[in-house]
Amino acid sequence: MIDLEHELAYLDLLAAPDLSVEIERRAGRPDLEVLPSRRPLRARPPRARRLAAAVLALALGAAALLLAHAFRPSPAGTPATLGPSPPVGTPGDPWASLPPGWTRVADLPEHRTGATTVWTGRELVYWGGFTDAGTGPPDGFAYNPLSGTWRPLPDSPLSGRENAWAVWTGREVLVFGGRSWGGLPPMDGAAYDPATDTWRAIPDAPLDPRFPAAVVWTGQELIVWGGGPSRFETYVDGAAFDPSTDTWRAIAPGPIPVNLATSVWTGREMIVFGAHGSTNSARGAAYDPATNTWRLIEPSSLSPNASAVAWTGREMVAWDYELHAAAYDPETDEWRDLPSIPLDFSECYPSTAFSAGTVLAWYCGEAAALDVSPGTWSNATPPVVRGFRSGRPVPIDGGFAIAVEQGVNRQPDDPGKGLWVYRPTGG
Repeated sequence: MIDLEHELAYLDLLAAPDLSVEIERRAGRPDLEVLPSRRPLRARPPRARRLAAAVLALALGAAALLLAHAFRPSPAGTPATLGPSPPVGTPGDPWASLPPGWTRVADLPEHRTGATTVWTGRELVYWGGFTDAGTGPPDGFAYNPLSGTWRPLPDSPLSGRENAWAVWTGREVLVFGGRSWGGLPPMDGAAYDPATDTWRAIPDAPLDPRFPAAVVWTGQELIVWGGGPSRFETYVDGAAFDPSTDTWRAIAPGPIPVNLATSVWTGREMIVFGAHGSTNSARGAAYDPATNTWRLIEPSSLSPNASAVAWTGREMVAWDYELHAAAYDPETDEWRDLPSIPLDFSECYPSTAFSAGTVLAWYCGEAAALDVSPGTWSNATPPVVRGFRSGRPVPIDGGFAIAVEQGVNRQPDDPGKGLWVYRPTGG
């Protein structure tokens, strides 16, 4: 079992079952997190029967799930151009010369799991995460598409972590929170200035440790809300950080707890969305920082398990891990159904982003694109990038970038691993 845990060390991020966590839960620790299932998130499950039975059942289930993904046929997707590629574009749109579809533009400078990526308008910053050796360096790299090269970033004042939140303020990259290996989630952060190639620490947030949480950048403040020590204990408090004054302020508590909350900024409100207690569908609420008030939004018909949201400039597009989708209009407080996403169901955490009139749905190595104008989905899976893979889409000029990390059971020279760019047709 020890060898199995070692081999599957990254599966919590890659959306396959984390055996050690689930075994401990079934052996008598129901407070621990588990991966989403097709059942709604309800009260804590009853105490498990026997540890030996749990070990056997989980090992067989994980093996079957991995084998199914390893040997299933390749999905039909958009053509991919393999790289590394020469320098591309112009300062106005440094990715402009890339063709529609997917292009693998570069190798990753160092393979890490759970690194954070953010686009500054000039460079793609790739920070943090854990290496194959299990270390969490406090540094990162920046990719310049005009030169086609990576440059190292100086060490940050932060400890090693994965899945930190990062936003671009127009001047600095704000990095906050995340998850460390061992101990409580850190509630600290730092700001990186590309112009001076320097970091500065920011004050710790006045919040109890939590992961995950809903995080948005409003143009003036970084708002952090919700989350908790487990999916069965969530908070309704939050705080907002103003980098111009280097201070945090507490915000009004939300009206409901939201498990696995995701969020968007509409230009006026922060909308948080996810599971709410034992309801049969996902719920959400909207926060107005100008009045420091919340309102409940109309309930959706989406699954109360893991979901992802993106703001299109008019609506919040939401989709769940069962691949159902809908769009919410905050002006009318109404939902409208969207076609289901044309991908195969998998036990996978969804992630998404909006750029160039397109919502890209990323599903651990598979992808679909929603053309917002007609409201139609198309399969946008890169032919060589499939199976369980971490990485999140990041909006860039004219499309999306994803630092795609090593998949399960892939060789070290896996061609799917690397920095990929997706440009929609007309993007």
